[in-house]
Amino acid sequence: MPPMPPFQKGRVTEAVAFERTYLGYLGPLYIKTSGEYRKVWVCLFTCLVTRAVHLETVQDMSTEEFLLALRRFIAQRGSPMEINSDNAKQFKLASIKSDDVQTYISNHGIKWNFIVERAPWYGGYWERIVGLVKRSLRKSLGRRSLTDIQLLTVIKEIESVINSRPFL
Repeated sequence: MPPMPPFQKGRVTEAVAFERTYLGYLGPLYIKTSGEYRKVWVCLFTCLVTRAVHLETVQDMSTEEFLLALRRFIAQRGSPMEINSDNAKQFKLASIKSDDVQTYISNHGIKWNFIVERAPWYGGYWERIVGLVKRSLRKSLGRRSLTDIQLLTVIKEIESVINSRPFL
C-alpha cells in the first residue's frame, strides 16, 4: 500500500473555529407553502480544523441568496480567514463577479480557494460532513414535507446534534 500523504498544513494547525471554512450546498429539499411544494437548499459551512458545522437554508441557487447565507454565517460565526468551496456557479460568481463580495473579501483579507475542476473526491473530509447532514435529514424527515420554519428548526437541531458529537 502506498504511503499516506501528510494532512494539509491548514487542517492540523491550531485555529479559531471557522477560521478555515468549507462551504457547499446540499438538497434540494421540498417544503410546503400555501398548499404547494417548492424547493429549498441547505448551505453547509464546516470548519476544516474542528469539523464544526453551520447550516443555513437558501430559497434558490442564485448568487444573491448565497450572499445572504454567507452574511448570516459571518454575523454569527465571525469572518473566516480562508474559504474553500467546490466550483459551483453561484460560488464562482459570488467570489469573482460580485462587487460586494470582492470588497468584503479584500477588506477582511479572506482567501477563497476552489477545488480542482472535476475532482469531487478532493474534499473527502468535508464530504463526510455533508453525508452526516443528509443522513440526519433522511432520518428526521423521512417522506414528510415541512413548512419553511419547521425545516429551519430541524436544520438547526441537526446542526446542534452534529456539533455535539465527539471530534476524533
